[in-house]
Amino acid sequence: MPTKIYDKKDKSWSFDISDYFNLLASLKKNPILLIEEISPYIINTFLQDRKKSVAIQTDFNIEIDEKIKKALYPYQVDCLKKAIQNEGRLLIADEMGLGKTLQALAIASYYRSEWPFLIVCTASLKLSWLKSVNDWFSTIKTHDVTVISTVEILPQKLIYIISYNMLNRVYKTIKNMNFKIIIAVCKKN
Repeated sequence: MPTKIYDKKDKSWSFDISDYFNLLASLKKNPILLIEEISPYIINTFLQDRKKSVAIQTDFNIEIDEKIKKALYPYQVDCLKKAIQNEGRLLIADEMGLGKTLQALAIASYYRSEWPFLIVCTASLKLSWLKSVNDWFSTIKTHDVTVISTVEILPQKLIYIISYNMLNRVYKTIKNMNFKIIIAVCKKN
C-alpha cells in the first residue's frame, strides 16, 4: 500500500482512506482474520469530501473580518477551512474555553454575502452572544444587531439573536426570513 505508515510506539499501521478498498481486499484473503467493514457510505463520503474540497491557500488568504482573522489560532483556522470545505456546515464540539464562539463568528464572517444571519441559543446566553458579536466584528455597529425578546421582530438587521423558547413562539416568522446562516448553540450542562 503506497500510503502505509507504521507507528513504532503504538505498534500500529495507518493507511490513507484512498487505500481502504485495496487494504480490505488484501485482508480478506486471510481466512483467519475476522474483519468488520466500514460502511461503504462512510468511505465514499470521505472520498467525495476530498473531491469537492475547495482550494484554500496555506497563507490563510481568506476574506473575513480583520479583527477576527488576527485573533484566530491555527486550530481555529483549520476549523474555518473545514467549514468552507463543507459549505458552512460544521459542528464545533471543542472543550470549553477553546474559542467556539470565535470560530462560529469567523465562519459567519466568511459567508458575509449571505447575511443576515441568526444565532439561536439559550436565553441565558443571548447577551453573551450580543457582546461577542459587538466585540469581534469590527464593521458591525450596535444598531445592526438585535436580540429578539418579543414576538415583534425588527426588520433590516444584519444579525439576529434569539433563544430557543422565543424561536418556538415566532417560528413561522423566522422561517419566512429565509436565513442562510444559522448558528445553533448547544450549552453543555
